[in-house]
Amino acid sequence: MSPVGIVRHPTSKKGRTMSNPRKPRVAKKPPTVVVSTVLPVAACAMSAMLRNERRYDAYRLDSGERVEEALVGPESAPVRVVTMRTADRGQLAAALALAHVCGLFEPRFVAMVDVAGSIDRRVDVGDVVIADSVIHYEPRRVTADGPCRRAVVHAVTPTAGRIVQDLLSSMWEAVFADRDHAGGSMFRLHHGGIGSGDAVVTDAESEIRAFLRSVNEKTLAVDTESAGFTHAYQEYAERMPFLKGWFVIRGISDRADRDKDHDRHRIAAVHAADVLRTLLPFL
Repeated sequence: MSPVGIVRHPTSKKGRTMSNPRKPRVAKKPPTVVVSTVLPVAACAMSAMLRNERRYDAYRLDSGERVEEALVGPESAPVRVVTMRTADRGQLAAALALAHVCGLFEPRFVAMVDVAGSIDRRVDVGDVVIADSVIHYEPRRVTADGPCRRAVVHAVTPTAGRIVQDLLSSMWEAVFADRDHAGGSMFRLHHGGIGSGDAVVTDAESEIRAFLRSVNEKTLAVDTESAGFTHAYQEYAERMPFLKGWFVIRGISDRADRDKDHDRHRIAAVHAADVLRTLLPFL
């Protein structure tokens, strides 16, 4: 028997070392997905999801942020999910949060999971939108005739896009059972564009809605963070080769009109976290 710590390469009958000895197997580290949330209700939804998974842990960083993480999925192919809430609402906070977590955790994927307003009649309150692109509607030139908006579009990365397509292809119909309610209500998963800017849209006739439809008629929802999140990703991706893609998953809490309120924030956030959990095995 070989002494501990020494590996003897197999030899041929003539005693010569074989040119391609089998290498010992090395356990792979599970891929890391870092999830950013914005509203407290979205942070609570992610926390509730992670608490049901293996090796759940919660702690504070030296900089003060609360972090929660767990291993999600089968033991043979787990995914490490780390979640942290942004310091504030808005594009700048989302961008800074992404830069911070990438430096700390070196994730393979990053995700933003929160709520948004629907601007498409087919997307109901309680449904979930997963973005194929994020359209930043704030860049504009101010003229005497009014503002001329210039959209900046961040398309999902090819790797992340294939993962989402794998998820959608595995489903006969993108309908989820609401596991949070005994009544068994259902909600749908939609795939399309998300408009993002600093303005909170609460007008069904807003020119922002019209502009987004002119850029991409399949724009489904609006929020106030995703543009900063995806712009920061593009800035850092070249310098951080471990990054392979981003996901923006938004539960629909209102219709971005005069009736906008907070009554459906919780259920929208729970549904968004549920969709993320369903996506993870496809990474």
